[in-house]
Amino acid sequence: MLTSFKELMDLTVSSRKPAFEDTLLRWLCLNNVPQMGFIRLRKSAQAMGCSLLDLTSLDAKTLASLSWDDTQIAALNSTSKSVQQHYKATCNWLNANENHHFIGLDSNDYPALLKSITRPPLFLYIAGNKTHLTDTQIAFVGTRKPSIYATQTCFDLIQELSIH
Repeated sequence: MLTSFKELMDLTVSSRKPAFEDTLLRWLCLNNVPQMGFIRLRKSAQAMGCSLLDLTSLDAKTLASLSWDDTQIAALNSTSKSVQQHYKATCNWLNANENHHFIGLDSNDYPALLKSITRPPLFLYIAGNKTHLTDTQIAFVGTRKPSIYATQTCFDLIQELSIH
């Protein structure tokens, strides 16, 4: 089992810079911490006067002082098999196409409106031109299991809107 960011980063061949690889891995580790959503991560970072990514550099005693339990600390400070797999899959996806992008919450490319919601995703996977993230947008929100009628109506609306 790998135990460091460096060991995991060495597993992939990438045209991206090592600093990006480190940042990517840190976001994936933060995302892997059980029972730790954005709000609690943000509160921990604020209490320490650091960024979300800087939480990955804190020692176990400091994290425990923030009421993190042993499981959460272990998930953050180790490269678990699930993080290894997620990291390798993400690197492979990113390297497969120059229009594949990984955008962390701290990136200037992260959409401001999305960042302003109560619980924004820690990161985004973008396929396509990331500059479109700042274009005028529309969203359709609904159930995970729409009826056939709802699916067709939504499709029709999107087709009609795309013309204008």
